[in-house]
This record gives sequence, C-alpha cells and structure tokens, in this order.
Amino acid sequence: MDPIDSALLTHCAEGFRPLKPLLQTIPKGTAYRHAKRLLQLGWLVREGRLYQATDAGLRQLQAAQCGQQWNRFDAVFPPAQHLPTDVHRALFELALAAVICRQYETRADRHPFFVCAGGTLKWKSSLGFFLCHALGLDPGRHIVECGSEAGKSLFVRRDATGNVVYKRELLDTSLVVLDEFQTAAPPVRAALMPLLSGRLVVPIENAQLTVRCVPLVIVNPGTQPTWEQRLGLSAPLIRRALIANLDRVVMPDMALTGETALIAARAQTPLTLSAPANECQGSDRRIIELLRAILSPDAAERVDLLGIVNLCTGMTAWLPDPAEAIAQVAHGVGILAETMAWTRAGWLERLTDFSLNPQARPRTDLAGKDQRAPVPAEAGASPSQTIALQIPKIRREPYLPDLALSDTLRGRLAWLAVETGRPVDEVLHLLFEVYVKWQGQPETVATLWKIVSLARTLNRAHVEIDDLHGYLAAEATLRTHRCRFEDVPEALRLIECLMALPQSWTWTMAEAAIQGVAFLIKAGIEAPDVAEFLRRHQRLNELGFAEEEAEAVAEALVRAGAVGRQRTRVLNGMVAQAGKVIHAAELELERRRLEQRVTLLRAEQAQLEASVQDLKNQQNSLHPHVAQSAHVASAASEHET
Repeated sequence: MDPIDSALLTHCAEGFRPLKPLLQTIPKGTAYRHAKRLLQLGWLVREGRLYQATDAGLRQLQAAQCGQQWNRFDAVFPPAQHLPTDVHRALFELALAAVICRQYETRADRHPFFVCAGGTLKWKSSLGFFLCHALGLDPGRHIVECGSEAGKSLFVRRDATGNVVYKRELLDTSLVVLDEFQTAAPPVRAALMPLLSGRLVVPIENAQLTVRCVPLVIVNPGTQPTWEQRLGLSAPLIRRALIANLDRVVMPDMALTGETALIAARAQTPLTLSAPANECQGSDRRIIELLRAILSPDAAERVDLLGIVNLCTGMTAWLPDPAEAIAQVAHGVGILAETMAWTRAGWLERLTDFSLNPQARPRTDLAGKDQRAPVPAEAGASPSQTIALQIPKIRREPYLPDLALSDTLRGRLAWLAVETGRPVDEVLHLLFEVYVKWQGQPETVATLWKIVSLARTLNRAHVEIDDLHGYLAAEATLRTHRCRFEDVPEALRLIECLMALPQSWTWTMAEAAIQGVAFLIKAGIEAPDVAEFLRRHQRLNELGFAEEEAEAVAEALVRAGAVGRQRTRVLNGMVAQAGKVIHAAELELERRRLEQRVTLLRAEQAQLEASVQDLKNQQNSLHPHVAQSAHVASAASEHET
C-alpha cells in the first residue's frame, strides 16, 4: 500500500475527521489527490469536509500492516485487480473455485450457488459479464433474463412417457447467470430449483441429469423483514447459497471505473480450467473451526460449512498450497458474510496466522471462541503458534512515509545516474520535474504509452508516423462503436460468412436477420430445429393445412386424452370414420340430386299429358267435320256416276 494512502486511512480509521492535520507533513495537493483516489476505490467516504475509512479501507490497511495480501488472483487473472470492490472480488474468486468443483466432480453434492442482491448500479450484471469473459463464454447466451423465460425453458422438457425431449445446453457449461431473478414466473422458478439444489446429478423421473453450471443469481431484493421474503428463496436454498448484500457496500464512482474491469477482461486470454491440486476434505475439521471463528453463531447455521470445504478443494486448482487456498476461501466467505452482518468482530485477525500445522490449531468450542490459556512471554512460543486476540494498534505518527530505500531501487537509481552522467540527487530532481511537467498533460502521456505498447506488440523498435496515425485513427473509430482491435478478426470472419450468401445484403436485411437470430437464441431454438420447422411449414402449405388447423387438431387430441401411442390409433379411427361420413354425404347429395331430377321429370310428364289431352280434344272436335266431309265426298261421287 502507498505510504500516503496508509497515512490517510490511519488518520480516518476511527470516525469522520478533516484532513487538515495531515497537511503539516503531506503536501496539500498530494493529500487531496490521494483522498480522491481512495474515494473512487470506496476505501473512504466523505461528508462535507470530513472523511472516514470504510470497512474495505480498514481491511486493506490491516492487510498491509500485517503483511497479509489477499490479491493472489491478480497473478491468476490480471483484470481481477480492476474489480470495483472486495465483495465483487470475493464473488469472482469463489465462483471460479465452484466451477472447478463442478467440472471435476469433487463430490456429488454440497455445490453452492451465488446470489448478488442489491439495487441498481451495483455492478451485479457486470460481474456476470466479467465471469463470462474470464471463462471464455458468450455473455449473450449465458446471461439469462429470467423475466423473458417461460415454463421449463431453463431446464428440461419431457414427453408424455417421461423421456427428456429437450435440454438447455447451458446445463453442460461452466456458468449460468440468472439475471432479474425476482421477475421470474412461478413455473420458471420451479424449473430452476434443481439447478440450486447443490447436487451434481439430479434425478428426473426415469432419468438422471448432470448439472455442471455454477448459477449466479442476480436479484433486486424487496423490503420485507426476512431474507427469505426479500430474495424469494426458501431457508434451505439460502443455506446452500453464498450471498452478497451489495446495498451495504460502499461503491466507487462507477461512471469513471465501471468499464475498466470489463475492457481488461475482454482483452485478456480466458482462464484454462485444471483439476484441483490437493484435496481439502482431510482438513475439514480445521476449516470448520476457522469458519466458526469468522461467522457469528446464528450465521453459522445459515451457511453450509461443508460446501465451503468443497470450495477449498476447488480453490487449489488456482492456489495449489492448501493453506493458502483455505485462507483465500475463508477470506472471501468472510467478506460476503460481512455484507449480511453475519461475522464476528475482529474476524479478519483469525486469518492472519492460519496454519494447517496441528500445533498451531487453537482449541475452540462450537461458538468459535478461543479457549486457550494465555502463553507467558518467557514460554518461548513463536508468533506462528499463536493467534492474536486483540486488534493491533494503528500507529498514527509520523504521517510522513518511510523513506528507507530497497536495494533494488538503489540499484536502479545508480544505473540511471550512470546512464545520464548526473549525480543521484540531480537525477531525483530531474524525475520530479519530468513528472510534474507531464502530469499536466495526461493525454500526451497516454499517447506515448500507447506508442510503446504498440511497438512491443509489433516487436518493433521504430514505428512510422503514418502507421501510428493510422493505428490511432482506427482505434478511435472502433471506440465509437465500442469495439477494439481484438474484435477485427471476428468481424472479418463475419464478412466472409456474408460473402458466401447468394445475394448482397442491405443493412435492413442484416438487422432483420440479426433480430431473428437473437429471438432464436433467447428461445433456445437450435439451427436444425429451424430447418425442420420450415420443412414442415412448407409441407403443411402444400397440403393446404394451415398451422392454426394443425394446432387445433393437436389441442383436440389432448383434450380427448389421445397422447403417446393412443394418438396413432385415434387418428386411424378418425380417418376411417371420416371416410364413412364423407361417403354417406356423397350418397345423400346424389339422392337429393336424383329427387330433384324426378321432380323435374314429373313436371315435364304433366306438361306432356296436358298437351296430349289438348290434342285429343282437338281430335274429337274435328270428328264431325271429318264425317261431314266424308259424306259430301260420297254424295259427289254418286252424282258423278
């Protein structure tokens, strides 16, 4: 820790105090510049002109004074140093240990899940993005909006015979982030319960399902009196979880530092998962004693201690030394429990001299209180064999930092003096002058740093001005689109995919297609399912059978109890019955047609009969004329003769 930071935190350790007394030994500009930085880190809080050290600041101060460092993960994943608070760091570290436990099956149960509870701007969802980048996962797939899910879309679906017909692929990955958990519908929450059960293999009726993903639940808690009501989780689920109440955490200025960790994580190579280096189950008694010394008696019943022992085994994949892994896990658990007011006073001192050496093990009762008799100074007990029960007194004077120089720094100053041909005191003055000069030009310093970084990346001792200008211009253009140079290869791959399309795409077509792809991803629909759906849709159109009609038939079959194998028999019976009905309908139609034909023929017959009768009447009326004509003809014949 910087000596000036240490002086500021020491001065403000016991309450709100002004910085004016420090200005007698520390330059005013330097003091307030460091105070501003500590405010951004969340190590100090301010009320007017008064400052007070936060719990996070006091932890940093105490760790620096005791020589105990809790930033071991900075070497494992360097972007972790940019996480906004110690609470986010603890969640990140413990989640990575949990990932190892599930991926390498350290045990069949006792696998915890994690809960980020807090209001807005608490870096909850951002922590999910950070974990996804660290594990090499796509945040678009692994961060799930619980409010947009329905039914059992987050777990599995079964058919009528109990066989699994659908399984969410996230179950086989290393992480799933359940965002806005409080907006999940009751069926969705019920489907999520197997993920939160803490078991590696979950039985589902006549099958078994392996759950390898570590759930990170993000929730905006309510204002109810109990945590069960505020989180929407039962007491057994809370016991299986490690919870962080971010509403009790002093957050830095996220507008300035909120994106720093995410940018660094995207640029960093993802972590490589490896098996645990050691097994901590044999030290379970020692670990549980340590945890009971950290947690309050009531809280110890609300935390699954054996689950934390399991995390210690997973932590050895990142920190191979079992003692370091156990201490790191216990420190993270204490940080999270502190946000829930579940820790004992002075719990951090219990970790200072933690050791797996049986001779150093304190005898503790179930309440976690130290029962050892005081050891006289003349007994010759070494500091590693005792645990301090008092908080060390923080030294307040003097406020100037210790100016003793290390051998390494002396050597560097001597080299610089020889390199410049000046005495050491002139070299120091020169360094101060250069620092003050460039301090007023931060943009120039940043540009020079980028030049050096670019030269190192390209392994070049000289960089052309035109090349440098083009690089900076391209970087500025990419930044306007929230992209980096690392994103260019992926963009080129996308362009190659688009060039393989049968026709040129417009931006309107591309946006519509991306929206369609986003819908398919959110709905959990795979590409083969889309092709099968389109084929069936086209076939239904060819048959003249609309999808609404197919859905109506399916619903009718379900209402009739026709499921499984019965459905085929019912459909065959329906087809046979429909054939009879259609045949009867055709006969009925033919009968009606014939009746109409008979009616027409009868009408025509009546008309013909009427015509015949008229002709007969005409014939009868012509008979007298015919007889008379015949008589006249006969008379004429006789007269001639």
